[in-house]
Amino acid sequence: MDIPTLRRLAAVLDLPPQLVGLAAEPLSDAAGVMDDDPVRRRHLLTSLAVTAAATAVPGGLVSGTARAAMPAGDSGLPDALRSLLLGTSVPAGPLPSTAGQARALLGQATNAFHSCRYADLGRDLPAMIVGTQRIAGAADDRFAYGLLAQAYILATRLLIKLEEVDLGLLAADRAHTFASGGGNAALVGEAARNKAVLVRKAGWHDDAAAIALQAADHLTGTDPGARAERGLLLMSAGYTAAKSRDAATLTDLTEQARRIADGLGDRLLLPTHGGGFSRALVDLHLISGYNAVGDPRAALAVADRVRLGHLPTVERRARCLTDVATSHALLGRRAECVDTLLRAERIAPQEVRARPAVRRMVGDLTATGRISPDLRGLAARLRLP
Repeated sequence: MDIPTLRRLAAVLDLPPQLVGLAAEPLSDAAGVMDDDPVRRRHLLTSLAVTAAATAVPGGLVSGTARAAMPAGDSGLPDALRSLLLGTSVPAGPLPSTAGQARALLGQATNAFHSCRYADLGRDLPAMIVGTQRIAGAADDRFAYGLLAQAYILATRLLIKLEEVDLGLLAADRAHTFASGGGNAALVGEAARNKAVLVRKAGWHDDAAAIALQAADHLTGTDPGARAERGLLLMSAGYTAAKSRDAATLTDLTEQARRIADGLGDRLLLPTHGGGFSRALVDLHLISGYNAVGDPRAALAVADRVRLGHLPTVERRARCLTDVATSHALLGRRAECVDTLLRAERIAPQEVRARPAVRRMVGDLTATGRISPDLRGLAARLRLP
């Protein structure tokens, strides 16, 4: 890839030039690369789509050092997503050639995520992204940009779950770029929310809160989707405050989100955005927040009013159960913790076995007390030593 293209790539993704192998630019040279001119920005977006497609290995190359097929098991997903994001492999199967085909593949990938069938994402998501990048590169298509934004958001959510922060930030930046090009305010907000989560995981809590709150401030008006995305962003900022043990801010921002949910009624809005936004999802975030702030009893009190069947996806139900297991672990209730993890495993085995946070929880249980047969079996299925 030539130097001008690399510089355009770094500019569109808002990355330091050093991250793509370039020397740092003087500020006076870099300042004019990204501007607010829509034609200029559109050309840059198209250049990014062409570059991302061009860096992928040709579809017919199935041997040598490149890996043409995504790993089948969930344990290979970080490597698969790394190869996708860096353009060092392509899926072995057919790629979508129209926006309609890309949308259908995105639907399959989204359903796989919501059902905790993460291994299936090794088939659907890479094919959808690579094919849609080619579609967007061939025609300046706002709809294709929106599809790409959703696909990169989905990849980001999976990388968050796997705690792959560096790769997640790369995917989140691409999601934000394509969402901006597609002109969908809610997608721009969701890309920002995922970026804020990753920045928080990197330990930069003030920056994470600022990203979420600034994005929330841009979502004004009466559109239900924009209001729902604002609620998700407020909850994200509240959880970031909880990670800093700031219970007052957690409560304040969660109550703001709850008022939005109350105003929207019982509808589930933005179902593809982190499981959607509703009153039940506000409670789900609050359970995580109380655990983070160090109040597991309050977390369990909230969990008591959550009806698992009211959560919209298997992934959200499993996440609720693993958060409840965390509450029990914090209170030293080993048996309750294991029982709750087993419930989660029954409905979503890949969720329990893939998440590093769950693996750490089970590892701590095996290292600090009596190992029951159920705990021993769970540790074996997680392949813990």
